[in-house]
Amino acid sequence: MKNALRITALMLCLLLCAAFMVACSKDDSKTDSNGGTAATEAIAANSIVGSWECKDYAGAVYNFNSDGTGTYEFGGGAMNFTYEDSGESVSILYEGNTIASEYSYTIDGDTLNISDSTGETVVYIKK
Repeated sequence: MKNALRITALMLCLLLCAAFMVACSKDDSKTDSNGGTAATEAIAANSIVGSWECKDYAGAVYNFNSDGTGTYEFGGGAMNFTYEDSGESVSILYEGNTIASEYSYTIDGDTLNISDSTGETVVYIKK
């Protein structure tokens, strides 16, 4: 029972992390002195792409790849998934499942806050 609860909590952490992969789509860019844009840098800084470790559950890590695939690592195991990121929410379809899980998220610096439909929020830290 305790292991089932831990796995469920880890899955929630993973799903919440996936939600933070996409950055804002608003284009308010300004060219910098190197020819880049401030918006491009802001999007990269606020992208859900990357590795995020759950603050409360050591070893629970979401890995979001830029191609819409990823893995959720937990307790020595791992699950592959595909995801779609809208910038405010993420839809994650775990390998072997037929229904995607939906999560809302926010990114503040190196912190990803992922919330499920019940409003429960899990915090992840960018690795």
